[in-house]
Amino acid sequence: MFRHPLPDTARTADLFSDFPEESREGQGVWPPPDRFPLNVDGRTVRERVIADLVSADSPLVVTGYGALEELIRLEGDLGEVRPLRVLFGNEPSVGEGGHRSLKAPSFPEEVEQYWLDRGIALRLSARLIHFRERLREGAVEARYWPDTQRPLHAKIYLGAGAVTLGSSNFSRNGLERQHEANARFTATGEPRRYREVAALAEQFWSFGEDYTDALLALLERLLHVVGWRDALARACGELLEGDWAKGFLQQVDREAFRALWPAQRQGIAQALYLLDRQGAVLIADATGSGKTRMGAHLLRAQQARIQGVGGMPRSVMIAPSTVVEEWEREASRADTALDVFSVGLLSHGSRKAWQLDDALRRARLLAVDECHNFHNRRSRRTRRLFTNHLADDVLLFTATPINRNVDDLVRIADLLGADNLQSSTLKALERVNRPGRWHGLGEDEAAQLRDEIRTFTIRRTKRMFNALIDRAPGAYRDHTGRPCRYPEHRSYSYSLNEPAADRERAGRIRELLDQLFGVVQVPAVLELSAVQRQQGLTEDQYRDNLLLGAHKLVRYRVMAALRSSRAALSVQLEERLPGVEIWQATGSDERSRQAVLRAFRPGGDEQTGVALCSDSLSEGVNLQAASALVHLDMPSVIRVAEQRTGRVDRLDSPHAEVEVWWPRDAEEFALNADARFLDRVGAVTELLGTNLPLPEDLQQQSRESVDADTLIREYERTARSIEEAEPHDAFAAVRGLVEGSGALVEPDIYEYYRERSVRVLSRVSVVASDAIWAFFCLAGSADRAPRWFFFSGPDAEATTSLDKVAAALRERLAPDPPNGEMDEPAARWLAHFSERLPEAERAQLPLRKQRALQEMTRVLNGFCEEAARQREQARLDAYLALRNLLERKPETLTGGEPDWEALANRWLELIRPYWYRRLTQQRRGFLRLRDLRKELIEAESELGPEVLEAFASLPLQSSAEERVVAAILGMPDR
Repeated sequence: MFRHPLPDTARTADLFSDFPEESREGQGVWPPPDRFPLNVDGRTVRERVIADLVSADSPLVVTGYGALEELIRLEGDLGEVRPLRVLFGNEPSVGEGGHRSLKAPSFPEEVEQYWLDRGIALRLSARLIHFRERLREGAVEARYWPDTQRPLHAKIYLGAGAVTLGSSNFSRNGLERQHEANARFTATGEPRRYREVAALAEQFWSFGEDYTDALLALLERLLHVVGWRDALARACGELLEGDWAKGFLQQVDREAFRALWPAQRQGIAQALYLLDRQGAVLIADATGSGKTRMGAHLLRAQQARIQGVGGMPRSVMIAPSTVVEEWEREASRADTALDVFSVGLLSHGSRKAWQLDDALRRARLLAVDECHNFHNRRSRRTRRLFTNHLADDVLLFTATPINRNVDDLVRIADLLGADNLQSSTLKALERVNRPGRWHGLGEDEAAQLRDEIRTFTIRRTKRMFNALIDRAPGAYRDHTGRPCRYPEHRSYSYSLNEPAADRERAGRIRELLDQLFGVVQVPAVLELSAVQRQQGLTEDQYRDNLLLGAHKLVRYRVMAALRSSRAALSVQLEERLPGVEIWQATGSDERSRQAVLRAFRPGGDEQTGVALCSDSLSEGVNLQAASALVHLDMPSVIRVAEQRTGRVDRLDSPHAEVEVWWPRDAEEFALNADARFLDRVGAVTELLGTNLPLPEDLQQQSRESVDADTLIREYERTARSIEEAEPHDAFAAVRGLVEGSGALVEPDIYEYYRERSVRVLSRVSVVASDAIWAFFCLAGSADRAPRWFFFSGPDAEATTSLDKVAAALRERLAPDPPNGEMDEPAARWLAHFSERLPEAERAQLPLRKQRALQEMTRVLNGFCEEAARQREQARLDAYLALRNLLERKPETLTGGEPDWEALANRWLELIRPYWYRRLTQQRRGFLRLRDLRKELIEAESELGPEVLEAFASLPLQSSAEERVVAAILGMPDR
């Protein structure tokens, strides 16, 4: 829950109060306002007090330091000739609540902490600058009460021939909103009282200590007009570096936080941003970067953020069996309540399978490790995962880059959750997932899907991790204290020296394979999709490709079987390496697998040994102690090679170099291009059942052998392109503004802001432009991530996509426009745009939560109709009040802007039992929030009272403009 800007402001708005204010204010006669300034019957304290102050030659204000913002407004109304004296006292609510500091802050430190936490209204930019200059010139005199043992809580306003004292602080609440008790005395009406109170105010003033320098320093930190590069650097640092989440992570577990590398903390902050913005995140960092530890702490942080909604959220992790124990260990270290299940439970029925299904349906947080394994939408494990979970937040982990093919994209999109995706994307996915004939994605649809998945993705390469290490080498150490860095990668090949007789037999087998036929399922009616026709495929080509694919599958299976057995290899190694321990590990032998993991784990006993492993150990396990990896067979796809190499090529490897050896097969045994291609398109296990049309390339009957040197070059070229290319994740466009050859901000400027973790430090810039536009960055905090907004014009909708905001900034700032002046016209435009931030912030909720609020509005409309039908006026009024709030009717927002995300979370929690029941029923396709609408409306008698109770008190959101840490305003030359 946020800390409310003002200490005397309520945190919640009561929609259904039985006691409106106006009903009481009319019950008696209030005293005259010229003697008792009050906030009643349409009159305010402000009217009388301000009139007295602006007409005085040297007005004196004695008030709490929470009045700074209103004093800035007041000074702008006084004119250039009248000096203003201000004595700042304490705020009574700050520091209360049963807490005591061993070292009490000084008054200036307390004020600074208060205002840096709160921020100041951006619309006051020009007035703040004017106030600062008047303070520097001596036209404003500022003092503070020095006695911390006996603080000053007086409120006195000495004006022209009149003085007011009482309870009203010089704040918006005290001057306008709250019931206050104040008395006013004039020099002509009550001269004695006037002289006594005026003397009291002057006496307090005489005891005050000079506050000029400290106040000037505070104002400079609250708002600093800078060049656009400084403002942009501040905004990028707020988003990319994650300092906003540092205090929150330390609060969760300070000791565990210290064990994290800076890159892991940065990744957690960026993931929290995407969960806050998108409702799901795909972490695709490079292999060996410590994603399990980072993931465990990320889950803990997200649990803490949503814990207030309804207790500790149920969290489930689905992981390969090889890493279940590691996830459990890291979750325990991070104090994360996490149910970890093996992915095998989704594939095979067992006594624990029902526990997994039940956990999935109840989970608020769902995490899936090695999510690229869910590529086959017809497999049992994929179907059970997609159709059983209703998690509010989804976290996906993979070290394998996505975007290799459309099928990867579709499966990732399925896992991210239907209600988190754009409507156009959902339509394409629903067509692809429709049972029956094959439905593909067109090129434009696939590109759209890639772009959308990118908005969920964090992808940092090995090159980027090594660059992060270069910033702070001492912060990256393993548990033994050894420095961490990705090792250099060396590739070599080795000859197998196959006997001539074996080569002759293999050649004969290849010849015989040409005479074999395969078996393929051909549908009775060959019907092409629109996408296939657009690609130029005919029914005859479709049929011929299916038949050809069956023949090539037979060839592949037979040739892949011509391998030496592990037993024979083990005998050879024992003969050639006497005294060296040799292990064998497969997925079916848990005991041998654990022995290998113990022998090659990080920090294991240094010894010489060889492990013979099946591909069941090619992902998800850590074998850092190994300095070399030998491919016993030629990987048919680069992905398999990446996964195998990733076991030893890790950030905390103890070796400066790792070697990877590739087999140099004889021509008769070498993998040919056809077999590699079959594996590349995933046809080895799925061809016969999917009716997937194979590309025409397969008709070329290639006999070209693929040797080790070719595979090494392809592997290294792929790895190099991945490392050198800019990762296309959610933050790529933002990184491009401050990093790389296209950066708009010089490295030294960004480094200056990156190294400073000031809580609220506004950097505001005005630049010359052909048209009016504005950019804002809102600070992150424990309960929300940073926000970026771009307005292309005075009436334009806010752009919130990081890619689009970064592109708009690049377009306008790349020409290096000159800086403008922060004057009254610029301040008015800043005020105009800042007033639009609350509505824009609601539009930046994750799509699922936006849809939750939309569906809540529609359900409430149904409730209103039902209440009207039953002539239940009280229920109808209550439903209408809540519906009007959701529609942001102006009269409902007078008490402040609700925390829309908290409202969406409450609604999702209320309807969870209905969603759960629907999940247990048979259905086709995605289950979406709109599918529950009819059932929820029909349950009005049961659900309605729960809704009114849950939303009777609403959490408020802190002012958006007071959280602005960077702003750039484009203004035409005047």
